Amino acid sequence: MQGELRVARREDVAEIQRVRHAVRENRLTSRVIGDDEVVEHLERRGRGWVVTVQGAVAAFAIGDATNGNIWALFVDPAHEARGYGRRLHDEMVGWMLAQGHASLWLTTAPGTRAEGFYRKAGWRDCGLVASGERRFEMRRPDMPVEIAPYDPGWPRAFAKERDMLLPVLEPWLAGGIEHVGSTAVPGLAAKPVIDIMAPVRDLESSRPALALLEALGYCYAPFRADVMHWLCKPRPERRTHHLHLVPMGSRLWRERIAFRDLLVSNAALALDYAALKQRLAAEHRGDRERYTEAKGPFIEGALRAAGG
Repeated sequence: MQGELRVARREDVAEIQRVRHAVRENRLTSRVIGDDEVVEHLERRGRGWVVTVQGAVAAFAIGDATNGNIWALFVDPAHEARGYGRRLHDEMVGWMLAQGHASLWLTTAPGTRAEGFYRKAGWRDCGLVASGERRFEMRRPDMPVEIAPYDPGWPRAFAKERDMLLPVLEPWLAGGIEHVGSTAVPGLAAKPVIDIMAPVRDLESSRPALALLEALGYCYAPFRADVMHWLCKPRPERRTHHLHLVPMGSRLWRERIAFRDLLVSNAALALDYAALKQRLAAEHRGDRERYTEAKGPFIEGALRAAGG
C-alpha cells in the first residue's frame, strides 16, 4: 500500500516515538529523547515529515534548520524496502537546503544499513567522530568556479544594483555601498559575479533587512555569519550578484577595501592574482568554498606587505 507523505505535527509524536523504538539499528540508546525534545525540533528548531499507512506512522524524518543537521530518519521495520526512507530523505534535504544552508550533516553508526543508504544517496564520508559514529555531509548544488575575461560592463552592473539597493537598505547603512572583489578592478579577469559590500552599524540591528532583500530576489545563506550577512542573486547555482552586509570599520570591511585598492594600484600584483585564480579555478571548479579559502594566503600576504 502506498504511504502518504506529509509534514509532521505535534499529535504525531507518540507514533514517532513508537517507530523510533521499533528500529533495529541506530536506536539512540545513549540517552532518552523525550516528547518535549521531539516537539521542539518539529516546531521551533526545524521541521519533520511522516509517511502514514492507514493512519499510522510508517516512517519519519526530522531536520534541524538551526544547524543543518539531519536529526532523525527512521522507518518502521514492518514497512522497510518500500521507498519511504528515500521519499522522506529527498523531501527533508530539499527543504533544509532551501533554508540557506550551504551544507548539511549527520552522524550514523558505522557498518549499518543506514551508512549504506546515505552513501547511495550521495552523502560524503567525513570520517569517524569522537562518539564513534561516522559523519556525512552533503553540499548544496553550486555554481562552478569559472574565470571570465574582464567585462567593461561590470561597473555599470554594480551601479545599477547599488541604485536599486540604496532606498531599501538606507535605514541600516552606515556609509556608501562599495563595489569589491575582482569585478571592481579594471582589466582583471574574474568570476562574472558582481560583489557588493554594504556597510551597516552592526549585524543584529540590520537583520530585518534580510527579508526585504529576499523580496528583491536575493537568497540568504549563513556563510561566515559571525562577520557578515551574506546573500546571492538569483540563486546559489546560478549567481549574478553577491551582497555582503558588513559592519562599517570591521576587520573584514577594512581588508576588502584595502585589497581591492591594492589590485587597482599595482598591476604586477593584479597579474599574479589573476594567474593564481586561473589555477585554483581549475583545481576547485566544483567547490567554491575551497577556491575562496585557497586564495587566502595570497591576500593575507599582499596585505601584510602593504602594511595592512
